[in-house]
Amino acid sequence: MSAKVNCLPVYVIIDTSKSMSPYESMLNQGIESLYDELITSPRISDFAHVSIISFNTDAEVVMQMTDLQSMNALPQVACGGVTNFGEAISLLRQRIDQDVPYLKNSGRQVLRPVAFLLTDGVPTDETGHPSEEWRVEYTALVSKSYESHPNVVPFGYGLASPQFLKDIATIPDAAFLAKDGGTDSALRKVIPALLNTLLASAKDNALRLPAEVDGYIRVSEEIL
Repeated sequence: MSAKVNCLPVYVIIDTSKSMSPYESMLNQGIESLYDELITSPRISDFAHVSIISFNTDAEVVMQMTDLQSMNALPQVACGGVTNFGEAISLLRQRIDQDVPYLKNSGRQVLRPVAFLLTDGVPTDETGHPSEEWRVEYTALVSKSYESHPNVVPFGYGLASPQFLKDIATIPDAAFLAKDGGTDSALRKVIPALLNTLLASAKDNALRLPAEVDGYIRVSEEIL
C-alpha cells in the first residue's frame, strides 16, 4: 500500500472593510497574483489547497479550494462596511467542515488547516463599534476539542492592533505587523511572503512559517 500524500488546507482571510477602499485595486491585484501562481505552480498547488475569504460587514468566499482549476475568472472584492471578524470566523469554520472531509475522501493525508489573516484594523460589531463578541466563537474554532482546529497566522498593517494580532495567533512568534504601519507597502509584501511560505511548506511536506517577513516584525518579540 502506498503512503498517502500530505495536503494542507490553506485559508487566506482578507479584511475588506471601508478603511481598505483606497487599496481595493491593490487587493484584487494581490488575489490575482496569488491565483496565477497557484495554477502555474504544481509544486505548490498539489500540496497547498487554497481558499480565499473576504470579510467586512459580511463574509464571503472569493475562491473555493475545490474550484481552483475550473475557475474562468476570480470575483473582484469590493471594500466597504465594518470589520466584523465574527462573520469571518463563522464562515471559516463552515468551509473547514466542508473542505477537510472532501480532501480526506480524495485519498489525501490532510494536515491541520492554516488560516492567514490580513487586516488593517480591529474587530467591530455590525454597527462598526469595537467589539469582543468574536472571542467566544474564535475560542471554539481554535480549541483542541474541535478536531479540525486551524492554526491562525495574522498579518497586520494600517491601524491593526498588536494586541489583537497576538491574541489570535496560535503559533508562538507567528504574528506579523508592518514595520511602518503603511498599508500600501505592507500589501505589496504580504502576497510574496505567503507564496514563499507555501513553497517552503510544499518542499518539506509540512507547514513551514518564515522566521522573518520583509517589511514586518514579529509582534510577540518586538511589541509589548
